[in-house]
Amino acid sequence: MNPKDYLPSNDDFNAVASAYEIRAAKSLLKAAEIRRNKERDNIELNPKRDDENLKNDIVYKLGLIAGLNFIIDLPREAKKHIHNLEGDLK
Repeated sequence: MNPKDYLPSNDDFNAVASAYEIRAAKSLLKAAEIRRNKERDNIELNPKRDDENLKNDIVYKLGLIAGLNFIIDLPREAKKHIHNLEGDLK
């Protein structure tokens, strides 16, 4: 993932990169991790297709997990990108 594709300004980049240092953002990211892990566990125990209720369908749940992974990984990727830029400046 290239965070530059999703963070249009340097301010956004810095804010997202420091998300794990901000209490509210850290709590939101932790909640996303918990939800992702619950969905993963549910899929492992009960993988099923459900044409009647798409929110119970495995494809929907896999998309949800992918979206949560994106949110969880974006701060780390932004921080890594900033670190790499700082290394290039030295």
